[in-house]
Amino acid sequence: MDYKMVSVIVPIYNIETFLPHFLDSLLSQTYCDFEGILIDDGSTDNSGVIADEYALRDSRLKVYHQSNAGVSTARNKGIDYSRGRYLYFADGDDTMLPNCLETFYSNMVPNVDAVVAGYERVKMDGSIAYRTSGDFNLMLPPRSLLSSLYKPRYFYDFGMTWMIFYKSDIIKKNHLRFQGLLFEDALFLANYLLLCKQDLHVVSTPVYRYLVNRPGSIENSRPEVGRGKKLVLEFKGRVRMYELFLEYKVQDDVLHQSIIGVHYSFDLMQDFFIKNNMFNELKQEKKLYHSVTNRKERFCWILRKFVKKIFLRYFKC
Repeated sequence: MDYKMVSVIVPIYNIETFLPHFLDSLLSQTYCDFEGILIDDGSTDNSGVIADEYALRDSRLKVYHQSNAGVSTARNKGIDYSRGRYLYFADGDDTMLPNCLETFYSNMVPNVDAVVAGYERVKMDGSIAYRTSGDFNLMLPPRSLLSSLYKPRYFYDFGMTWMIFYKSDIIKKNHLRFQGLLFEDALFLANYLLLCKQDLHVVSTPVYRYLVNRPGSIENSRPEVGRGKKLVLEFKGRVRMYELFLEYKVQDDVLHQSIIGVHYSFDLMQDFFIKNNMFNELKQEKKLYHSVTNRKERFCWILRKFVKKIFLRYFKC
């Protein structure tokens, strides 16, 4: 069997305009010992055809077609098909910089279980909206990044799946998979970090260009999911994160941030359901909410919101 050092897993869904540019960037990598696993998730445009055409030109690309099942299922299929020692997840509507795989691979030194690298956010007009700042090269304990998953600024510095270079054996031996929930990148990463026994190597070098504000992007689009279901999926994702942290006995500050995330997502979901008279759906999710939070926590959350509301009403600038 033809094993490769790196498996690049790419879910594809209706991105015919962007896919050629991404595949060109993948095939232009300065590090060449990789396989590209392209999972066509039931595209209704020419994305699948484009992927097939590129695979005919370069044997490192393998294309698998499936009925539409969502990005999580596509990524999980990619894990199953992968043969690389290391795994990297990319989105087919973005771009890998030429140094991407080389940067990751060269920094996967002994006593390291994952590499985290920088990136750029690019607007539709091609201008750069953000680039990872600073010049750093750090060795960090894996749990040190958990709190960043709840801080918006640092989440976008450390919390996206395509910023991480994973060891395949940690993922496969522990049956780690994407769970089809919103917040799934952070959940997958948190699960992986809790399984790591060695350090993370964090470098500031940008390796990836993430296209922001694209209508129907892979990250944001779920054609079969309405607003209510998205809120439910986010709520369940945050509940799963909280349960994961309880299971692994993470530090108190991270656990506190996690339960706040549960409260916050439940409130958003509850407001939506009440406004749309979806009381049966709310009743069902409220059972889960009560099962993972105690009365003291819920009271403190309600009191906190009340105090904030009063403060904003009487102390407006």
